[in-house]
Amino acid sequence: MTRHDLEQLQKLRVEVIDLAREIDKASKTHIIDVVLGSRHVIPYDLHPIVVEGLDSHKVDQLRHQLTMTCSKVQQRLMELEQWVEAIEDSEMRAIIRMYYQQGLTQETIGKQIGYSRQRIGQKIESFLAKLKD
Repeated sequence: MTRHDLEQLQKLRVEVIDLAREIDKASKTHIIDVVLGSRHVIPYDLHPIVVEGLDSHKVDQLRHQLTMTCSKVQQRLMELEQWVEAIEDSEMRAIIRMYYQQGLTQETIGKQIGYSRQRIGQKIESFLAKLKD
C-alpha cells in the first residue's frame, strides 16, 4: 500500500458522499417538459401537453455509479485491512485504521488517544514518508 493508494481511498469516500447527495437532490427535482400531442388522428389538431416528473434515467445512472464506487471502496478497505495488520507498531495501526479506514479526523483521533491534532498529523506524515510510493 502506498501513500497514493491511501489518498485514493479518501477521495473515493468523498465521491460516495457526493454521489449520495446528488441522488437525493435528483430524486427531489421535478422536470417539466412540453410536447405536442394530438387528440385525434388528424395531424393538424396538435396541442401542447405538459409532462411533469422525475428524471429517473439520471437517478438510475447516479445509483449505478454509486454502487460501482461503493464496490471500489469495499475492495480498497479490504486491502487496507490486510496491509494494516502487517504494521508492527500497534499505536500506528490504530491511527491508520481510524484515519483511513474509519475516516475520522486527526483531531478526533488525537482526542481518543491523547495527542494533539498536530502530533497525529506528524505521526501520519512520518509513517507515510517511510512508505515507498
